[in-house]
Amino acid sequence: MENPNWVATKRNISSSVFIKSEKGLYEINSQEELPSLFDKIVLYCLLYLLSKQKDKNDFLITTRYEIAKNVFSQNKNFSQSKYSRIMLSLKKWHSITIEFKGCFLENGDNLDKKFNIIDDFHLDSDNKLIIKLNEKYLEQLETASYYKFIDFNEYKSLKRPIANRLYELLIKNFEYIWCIDLDELNKKLGLEIKTFSSQIISLIKPAIEEINKKTSLKIGFYYNKESNTCIFKK
Repeated sequence: MENPNWVATKRNISSSVFIKSEKGLYEINSQEELPSLFDKIVLYCLLYLLSKQKDKNDFLITTRYEIAKNVFSQNKNFSQSKYSRIMLSLKKWHSITIEFKGCFLENGDNLDKKFNIIDDFHLDSDNKLIIKLNEKYLEQLETASYYKFIDFNEYKSLKRPIANRLYELLIKNFEYIWCIDLDELNKKLGLEIKTFSSQIISLIKPAIEEINKKTSLKIGFYYNKESNTCIFKK
């Protein structure tokens, strides 16, 4: 959640993201357009379905219908275009590579790490969807000491991509108060195209309103212009 693996703005259609910190470099590369909010919801759905599967391995056996009824608002009849959009999401996650250069925190050390999300996927003759998630990616999720659980229903109830990305950051960082430099927050939200403070704040405020309305988080927000600091309070 600390570093984005999807982009929160429709205008950003790049195929790579670089976030430099004091500890190192976080990098995403893809042969496709980077994943969007819908794609992230699909990924959370895959991880949820995998956790419910009796056989604990990196292969998920499901159907497009099962995914569709979890990621779309209606849950009865789905058009072929909906199934095609799900398959596009799988294609995006298959194409993405995530790399931490000296900034993957594990057992108190900052390490180099590189892995994919989905290794392979296909539809069989019975319309079963077979998805092989990357073993190293799943290993990070299962063994990491640094993690947070996210409420899938709350997450997909949010309609503003900035609200979803901010929700991820707040779930990880927020307890009673969280202060962060606006430029740093801009990077973590994936808003590279926004260069003026007023532009960023104009997106954050309605996102906070939606989070307060639709989730269990209740957040107060204040921007200190002198120090260029965003302050989130319970």
